[in-house]
Amino acid sequence: MDKKKQSLASRLGTYAVGLSVLVVAIIVVLNLAVAQLPDSVLQFDISDNRLYSLTDTSKDFLATLDKDVRLVVLADPENIDGRITRFLSNYDAESDRVSLEYIDPVHYPSALETYEATENDIVVLCEETDKQSTVAISEMIEIDLNYFYQYGQIYETSFDGEGLITSAVDLVTSETVYTLYTLTGHGESELPAVVTDAIAKQNLGLNSVSLLMEGSIPDDCSLIISYMPTMDFDAQEREMLEEYIAGGGKVMILCDRTDLENVNALLASYGLSYVDGYIADPNRHYQTNMYNIFPMLATGHKIIEPLPADSLALVANSRGLQTLDDRRDSLNVQYFMYTSENAFAVLENGEMTEGRYLLAATSTESDENGGGRLTVIACPTLIDEYLLTNFSNLVNLNIFMNAITDNFEDISTISVPAKSLETVYNTIASAPMLSVLFIAVIPLACLVFGLVFWLKRRKL
Repeated sequence: MDKKKQSLASRLGTYAVGLSVLVVAIIVVLNLAVAQLPDSVLQFDISDNRLYSLTDTSKDFLATLDKDVRLVVLADPENIDGRITRFLSNYDAESDRVSLEYIDPVHYPSALETYEATENDIVVLCEETDKQSTVAISEMIEIDLNYFYQYGQIYETSFDGEGLITSAVDLVTSETVYTLYTLTGHGESELPAVVTDAIAKQNLGLNSVSLLMEGSIPDDCSLIISYMPTMDFDAQEREMLEEYIAGGGKVMILCDRTDLENVNALLASYGLSYVDGYIADPNRHYQTNMYNIFPMLATGHKIIEPLPADSLALVANSRGLQTLDDRRDSLNVQYFMYTSENAFAVLENGEMTEGRYLLAATSTESDENGGGRLTVIACPTLIDEYLLTNFSNLVNLNIFMNAITDNFEDISTISVPAKSLETVYNTIASAPMLSVLFIAVIPLACLVFGLVFWLKRRKL
């Protein structure tokens, strides 16, 4: 090989080595740059229920956030469920107002005392309001304990991380606190767990009170709830409630008893009364039971207005309400659930009276008269635990929570439901026909096509 060819080969070799080094350098720099990108850019959520993504509710809330919030995770990130760490990164990525940090209490045990929390807690705090809230990581993924005790296996049912964290952020940035009180002493039922969870998510305090024992309504009371009383109010209690509403207080009664004298008197003083009998609706009933009613929803009422137009609620064994003609002019009575015009009020003796009946209504005093409100729901099954847990498409809980928050002008209505972790099975309509298509028709067609093609090839 002459010198000229050797020189050309040398230059080509040098060029190849230099190009290889440049490509490797570009790849290294590119990898380093990509590694700095947040998980929200590098990872895509293709899960069925968008488990790793924030809903529009949280995104809209974070977009309007005007205070800095810190999420402090008191745990080693290597020991946390990867679904949770990936989900938490969304908050840091979604808003410049939110920061996320991890502190391992094994290495920094003083952090537990500093934040007044325990290991595996998420502390949400806002220095501007000097408020903080704690979310246990163990509460973010709900499991079926019955399944665990029966089969010895953990069965995950839902992921509630977004509901807990978004509500906590809302709590620490809010400067207003509301406390609800449930009445006791009249055989009331306890609010179902799913309802108390929704109230907690709404960042509302919840206590109970016996008016006769206390002698007055607590000073921090924002709303009094009487849920399914089986005994009548005392006359003194009724007077306390009337004075409370007259002074701007809010009272909600969920009752299906029509024989409670002082309860009836309280309703009458605010322009409402019960109708005798149970309500049946042949036009809007579930399956064959006309006492299980899909109530009509008054879209013009503020309680119903936020709900989708095709929303469905379901109640059972409801009483009916009617407005009194002689109510005072300062009252504004509005119904938000009612029956069709072909419903019946059915007495025990079988006597029926046809008409349209109210199932839930609000009666609000004018601002000049204090602006108090009485909310009456004649169908307590609106928040029946069985209905709330077995009919996920119903808006019963939404209506109840809206009825609570509508009492307060400056309260946030943020509430993100848990995301199901149940296994979703694909179901195919006309499966037998599709089976014949894929098992017989398509293979046979392929076989015939192949045979014809082979015969043509033989003749060539």
